[in-house]
Amino acid sequence: MHKRIDNLTCTACISVNAVEALRFFDEGGTKNENYAEYFEMLLKAMKTKFPGKMLLFVQDNLWAHKSTLICRLMQDDYTRMLMTPANTPEFSPIENMFSFVKKRLKFLAYEDQKQVAMEVAKTMFKLEQKEIRGFWRRTLGNMLDFWSDK
Repeated sequence: MHKRIDNLTCTACISVNAVEALRFFDEGGTKNENYAEYFEMLLKAMKTKFPGKMLLFVQDNLWAHKSTLICRLMQDDYTRMLMTPANTPEFSPIENMFSFVKKRLKFLAYEDQKQVAMEVAKTMFKLEQKEIRGFWRRTLGNMLDFWSDK
């Protein structure tokens, strides 16, 4: 018998080389305050890890991703936001990664949210650089295909 696991929101950040950050929200993960708090922490960490480098954040059109709080955090010379069109997960390296991870974990049984989160994190942090770059290549290829057809 399978036990239903309540909704668990996972948000992540990947560079072209590695999974850089991962956070789980039990509930309300997409509320402006929760996401802005996470994004502010993430932005500081990425600026420390990649000083003087341009940071590009690819995000979908979820309202929390384009809130006034997020826009305020993005106001400097080294950060840019690329907002993908609604309902286009193929334009997101994160969505490519999540799809890959879900396929690896979908047949396993879990007792609770904590166990799900641990397995997702373990799987994501074990990803190799070539796999992560593949998510980016697939995303960029999908964008090129889409725009070349227009």
